[in-house]
Amino acid sequence: MKNPAFGQEYIDFSSQTFTDMKKFFIITAVFFLIFIAAAIGGFYPAARVDDTFISFRTWRKLEEASKHFANVELVRRGERPINFAAAENSQLLIDGRIETLTALVEDVLIINEGRRAIADFDAKSEQLTATAAKKNNAIKKAVESLYGIAYDDFLELVLLPQARRDVLSKTFEERSLHFEEWLRGAKKQASMRLYFTGFRWNKEKIE
Repeated sequence: MKNPAFGQEYIDFSSQTFTDMKKFFIITAVFFLIFIAAAIGGFYPAARVDDTFISFRTWRKLEEASKHFANVELVRRGERPINFAAAENSQLLIDGRIETLTALVEDVLIINEGRRAIADFDAKSEQLTATAAKKNNAIKKAVESLYGIAYDDFLELVLLPQARRDVLSKTFEERSLHFEEWLRGAKKQASMRLYFTGFRWNKEKIE
């Protein structure tokens, strides 16, 4: 808009424009706070497998459970637990992170294929999980000491993924198909992205 006195452009700070600017800054601030909260809580993605995101929080929880269980087993055998923060154990830490993230990636691929190939895949997986939990009822009390996580997290991160793998691999076997061969092929064909993990996907594995 022209300044009537000098014929120059100037910014219109009318009430409507000022209101619009306030709305813009408020919306920006809200999105920024949501992003910060997600980052603090670990809800931002660590990976995307096809159309499914794996949260950093889920990955970190599984990694910590894996480290906890490894040290519990070492102590049980009378050996010293691993200090994963020590420099000399840095490769063990890296290997553990790769293995746990790989397990989550494979679970997504198994879920997608299972739902495509088996009509009642989810129900069968949940039933197998419930059966395994019932047979090993004593583990419910020991989960926190063994894995360092809550029982519901143990079901979600350990038992249910194993059940899904068992259901799909058994179906493959019944159909004279090779599960491990399919899984290797599924990894090569998957649309994969890693976000701020420190690793890369080489079309076959995380490294």
